[in-house]
Amino acid sequence: MRQELESREPSSNPWDSRDKDPMELYNLLAEKRKELQQLQRVSEGLEHAAEVQRKAESEQSFVRPEIEERLQKAKLEARPLAGARGFVMP
Repeated sequence: MRQELESREPSSNPWDSRDKDPMELYNLLAEKRKELQQLQRVSEGLEHAAEVQRKAESEQSFVRPEIEERLQKAKLEARPLAGARGFVMP
């Protein structure tokens, strides 16, 4: 009985080829391919933007070696002072 009802109702699945014209299926497939290509282009654009952002963040956070050396020296000098006052330095 269930099969009989299903066979009478039109299918809502666009890929169900029982009642579809071959050209209609071809056109649907072509449309889906076009959508996929658009999604791939958008994905490539997003990946490129993410890479550019990572590069910019890396460049922005870069510290010149001489500045890094001065920072480390200042941290070492501050450690004994912080310990004497009860602070814990990382």
